[in-house]
Amino acid sequence: MKRSNREFDEIRIRNVPADKKVRLKQRAAAEGKTLQAFMYENALRLADGEEINDVQVKMTEQQTKLLEIIESNTLALQENNRRWEIVFGDGENELKEAGKDE
Repeated sequence: MKRSNREFDEIRIRNVPADKKVRLKQRAAAEGKTLQAFMYENALRLADGEEINDVQVKMTEQQTKLLEIIESNTLALQENNRRWEIVFGDGENELKEAGKDE
């Protein structure tokens, strides 16, 4: 087996159905490219797409965690507000009560 001294290796795809190969050649020609150039660009895009997918999954996980933290903090703040109202009373109710006494 011959080893390549080049920086890049080759990829071969065997047993591609004839009709699929024709469609790929047509798509390459429509873009003004050889089949080799067309397949090369799409292979790179496919490989990069997986990395982008991984990043998107991680971002979604982080967004979910952040949303949980925000919801938890919101509930804690609402509970604290309720406690302050109990301790110090509701200012509006106190004003209404003061008006009744007059």
